[in-house]
Amino acid sequence: MKKLFLCYLFLLFACFTCEKSAEIVPNIIFIKGGSSFGMCIGHCITELEISDQTAIMHRKAWRSKIADKTCQRAISSTEWQTLVSKVNFAKMKNLPEVIGCPDCADGGKEWIEIVYGEQVKRVTFEFGKEVPEIQDLINEVRKIREGMNDCE
Repeated sequence: MKKLFLCYLFLLFACFTCEKSAEIVPNIIFIKGGSSFGMCIGHCITELEISDQTAIMHRKAWRSKIADKTCQRAISSTEWQTLVSKVNFAKMKNLPEVIGCPDCADGGKEWIEIVYGEQVKRVTFEFGKEVPEIQDLINEVRKIREGMNDCE
């Protein structure tokens, strides 16, 4: 009985002295990106949602008379891993929600959003502009979005 008690104390002590990792990176569920223009006719809103298996792009108009378009394509494991490798959680979390003056004078706005664990982080910025802290991620999302531009 004494040995069992000592083993229990040892395990209890070991649990409290374990070092915790600096940051546990949660699983990324979605990477989203998009753009919109306020003063626009036609499909002015583009939203792209990328998961580990698919990329789904929605094109929408401000006017209800114009039908929405949706297209989808498969995402390879390599493509997903490349995209995920561009995500820097620390830098993304430290960015403000809005950078610059998105869609001022109808210059358009663009956004990147990461859904990970139970958290969501979205950064909105001026269309076509660079955000150095997350530029590699922006470039990858733009590349996928542009590759789906001709989708009907």
